[in-house]
Amino acid sequence: MAPKRMSARRKKSSSSSATTVTLVDQELPTSEVETGAGLKLEETETELLGQLIVGVGKMVLVLAIGDLHVPHRAPDLPAKFKSMLVPGKIQHIICTGNLCIKEVHDYLKSLCPSLHITRGEYDEDSRYPETKTLTIGQFKLGLCHGHQVVPWGDLDSLAMLQRQLDVDILVSGHTHQFKAYKHEAGVVINPGSATGAYSSITYDVNPSFVLMDIDGLRVVVYVYELIDGEVKVDKIDFKKTSTATI
Repeated sequence: MAPKRMSARRKKSSSSSATTVTLVDQELPTSEVETGAGLKLEETETELLGQLIVGVGKMVLVLAIGDLHVPHRAPDLPAKFKSMLVPGKIQHIICTGNLCIKEVHDYLKSLCPSLHITRGEYDEDSRYPETKTLTIGQFKLGLCHGHQVVPWGDLDSLAMLQRQLDVDILVSGHTHQFKAYKHEAGVVINPGSATGAYSSITYDVNPSFVLMDIDGLRVVVYVYELIDGEVKVDKIDFKKTSTATI
């Protein structure tokens, strides 16, 4: 049987500057997938940011971020992102690596003390592990920068790492491009580059990060992406069918 896979892909509208999301879904019932279809931030700021960043409700919020490359490829996070990410509202941060300098580590730590980082190939701190696993609610998460996985960004290779780590959700980076897949019995997420830093693969990079709302056997993945100076928000919904599989 062909592997089940899903990714969110953006397209520019020919009639306006608004973006939409095309959901590529192979052998996956549409009832299992929900998307925010390129919601504009100004239209959903109260609903999304009020519930997520401001921390209303009992959800467990996990910020997935990485490939910042400060200061070598980018001076800092975009100002619009920094204004959204405030201390004390996120329960966990998982970072795919390539922070590059201690100041970025300290900034993320100021947002949330529960900070988990794996080492990118340009990180100065050699104490970061190559991979890391942690359990949040009913989900076991795995973390890896991704430059060790070849071919880079290859879904089958990432799925093999996911099986080796025995995790429900694998978060990796390196390609600097947001992607989310439901593959075999798990989910693979790449939060992209939070600063929009260029990669070895492409110079065409939109800054992005991911917020995961984990609630029981459900995780809602929100991707925040800065396009033409405007923050766009998309949503993808994953449901774990049991404690053993997603």
